Amino acid sequence: MKNLKFLSLLTCITFFLSGCQIEELTKGTEKIHSADLSSAITSYECRNVSFSDYSTGTLPESFSNQNEVEIKTGTNASVGYVRVNLIADWVNCGAYTKSLGTSTEATSILLNFSDEIVYFNVDLLSVGWQTSKITLTAYSDLDSQGSIIQTISTPDLVGFYSCSELTLEAEGMRSIEITSSGDHPNNAKLLEINYCTNPDSDDDGILDNEDNCPEDYNESQSDFDGDGIGDVCDDDDDNDNIVDSLDGAPKSNTEEIINIGGCDTGISNQLYERGLFLSDLIDELESGEYKNLGQEVRSFAELTNNWVRSGIITAEDRKSILSCVVNE
Repeated sequence: MKNLKFLSLLTCITFFLSGCQIEELTKGTEKIHSADLSSAITSYECRNVSFSDYSTGTLPESFSNQNEVEIKTGTNASVGYVRVNLIADWVNCGAYTKSLGTSTEATSILLNFSDEIVYFNVDLLSVGWQTSKITLTAYSDLDSQGSIIQTISTPDLVGFYSCSELTLEAEGMRSIEITSSGDHPNNAKLLEINYCTNPDSDDDGILDNEDNCPEDYNESQSDFDGDGIGDVCDDDDDNDNIVDSLDGAPKSNTEEIINIGGCDTGISNQLYERGLFLSDLIDELESGEYKNLGQEVRSFAELTNNWVRSGIITAEDRKSILSCVVNE
């Protein structure tokens, strides 16, 4: 490793003496991509901070409140502070012009978040041979306290400078400490950070990415048609393509085959009128109170006789329905 660093240094000096522009020297300078966002990320509330947008020097006092994150030197040092610095012209990490580092050598960077986060992504810069590996460690409490939620490190970084990217994705992260190993440890610099919370927008005790109506209180999570949209925010609860406000039965029985007390009639359930299905009318009769079976059969006979006259079902269909009524 030291021999490789020495060879890279000679290369760098040669560039300077020849007046050539210094370029990224080794594969260690390539951007290291971590895991992609999960599908649930669309439900998260996310923020982006690029330190190229800030003036050089210490961060403004309003930074923490505006971004809901406090950034300071890590718990392994009681001195120093974080500051924004210009990136040298010969360092090429995309469009970034500034980075956030610490004023004191061998001091890690600590981020305290106002709320628990579920996603954190950072673009990082290390210059010179001061850093061999950068590590992110997420904790359940502020100031690197509590239990370790997750940790991730870059591969070994080789080259005059390295641009890298790391991502953490886990529930319950309150603080993240960024450390690095090498001849001069803990001097990694932040280029940009992205972080997301998983809120409970409607205060029903269910986080937004698990809530089938994230903006409407629905503690029960009832979903009549099983389409993933909760009843309180579903305009068509039975998924019959008729909006509830115009539907005569907003929660219709849309089974494919008419079933009576577990008896399969073999007859297709079809739309009757204004969002009512045949099975809705069957269910209504099934739930009725009758003095005896004869009275129940007469109720079904009258209903199905009207269906036969209207051409909705055949006489044979009617017999199948009445047979199920008798034998249920």
